[in-house]
Amino acid sequence: MNYKKLLFILISIFLSIPAFSQIYGTHNFYTHNLFYYNPAHTGDAGNFVAFMSYRNHLVSIPGSPKTATFGLHSPISKKMSLGGMLKNQTEGLLNYNSARLDYSFRTQISKYQSLSFGINFGYLSKSLNTQDILVFDPLDPIVVDNYNMKPIIYAGAGLSYNLKNFEFDFAIPILYRTSNDTLTRYLAYTSYFMKINNNWFLKPSLSAVYVKQENLSGQADLCLFFKNIFWIEGGYKTTKSIVLSTGFNISKIGIAYSYETNSTAISNIGGSTHEIMLTYGFGGRKNNPLKDTIPIIADSLVDNRMKHTIGNKTYEEYIMSNNYGFYNDVLDLTDSMRREEVKKIEIQKIKEKQDSIIVADSIKQNPVQQLSQSEYDILKRGIHFDLNSAVLSKASRNYLDSVVVLMNINQKIKILITGFTCDLGSKEANEKYSKMRADAVKYYLESKGIASDRITTDSKADAQPVVPNTSEINREQNRRIDFSILRE
Repeated sequence: MNYKKLLFILISIFLSIPAFSQIYGTHNFYTHNLFYYNPAHTGDAGNFVAFMSYRNHLVSIPGSPKTATFGLHSPISKKMSLGGMLKNQTEGLLNYNSARLDYSFRTQISKYQSLSFGINFGYLSKSLNTQDILVFDPLDPIVVDNYNMKPIIYAGAGLSYNLKNFEFDFAIPILYRTSNDTLTRYLAYTSYFMKINNNWFLKPSLSAVYVKQENLSGQADLCLFFKNIFWIEGGYKTTKSIVLSTGFNISKIGIAYSYETNSTAISNIGGSTHEIMLTYGFGGRKNNPLKDTIPIIADSLVDNRMKHTIGNKTYEEYIMSNNYGFYNDVLDLTDSMRREEVKKIEIQKIKEKQDSIIVADSIKQNPVQQLSQSEYDILKRGIHFDLNSAVLSKASRNYLDSVVVLMNINQKIKILITGFTCDLGSKEANEKYSKMRADAVKYYLESKGIASDRITTDSKADAQPVVPNTSEINREQNRRIDFSILRE
């Protein structure tokens, strides 16, 4: 890892500890569902997600808090999302019911940086369970009607910043309220994803909570992921509590359990806490909320070289019939634009003719050349795709041109092209797009003159993510093709 980057991460984590923070300790799954506390995470999964959780705090103590939560959130456009959450909590004789609406706006600062803003509006009501009062005194101010039981309307805000696998959150879920009965709390959270190998990933995180006139509290967590299938997490709170959590995903369903124990004197009277969470994702991911779709027109699409036949179709016809999209935009070009395209192609032909002479000389001099480290590095790069797309961008085609040169120089090379997807979408859709991506690359190489018997394709859908599918940036890395050398 780059030491400057590591230093930046450590400084950010250190600064987040004394930062102001928000409702903390109510849910142990906040590291996997930041929508609990930060409206900026509304729609962050990219599709319509519903979740339910139940928390039994200090189970053996009569009247201890019990919390039930139901929420859902989803993108409504490329940059905006809506959601909501219902919560019921009992504490002794008191019963709390709340409803919350959330909105977020997400913007892409650069390829690896994004910033999300969110706001929430809520309604909180309180009631007293007089049926459980053993000795009822109607004059007792605690049980008098309307004593401290007025409903509260509140509003909050939050933001989330992402830089590659680094994340920083700041939220104030109750920034405005109609009653001083609730406290304003502030949340700061930071985390970083680290890759151990192709299957295992590590995510350390730190959070801090500040409430005016109360002590600053914090928590450190360390989560270990196996692909996007299973995770286990350990955490320590400054309130001297230890948290152990685990969860797994089955298709679109996620199930998680958390156990918390306190090392203070309260543990002697049964101070353990249990929490469960169930999530479900509906449908596939909508358009990428972080990036606009920009049509790409390839300069070389009208070149006669694209008339290379595949079966009984030209390359151009094959691309169109399989919806790879390379040629679609060219059909709408005006005559003047076509003339510009042809001019570019003629210039490109002259350049390629010069390059071909250089390549031919190189092949004569190195008929069985061993791959150099730089050539291996070229094959390691691979390419990436937008969601629900097998379209090769102009940058991807430029990269594949370098693979063509490499294979022309090394005539005995045979390669395997493997297509992959992220975790979004159905099994059938992922299998379809992983195959289409591998085929798109294969036929592009064939159109450049690489013999078909030197190319083999395979598709793995979402089976081998290079990073966990926990953010759009990570999912973009998983929507890819990889090259493997079959023979040198």
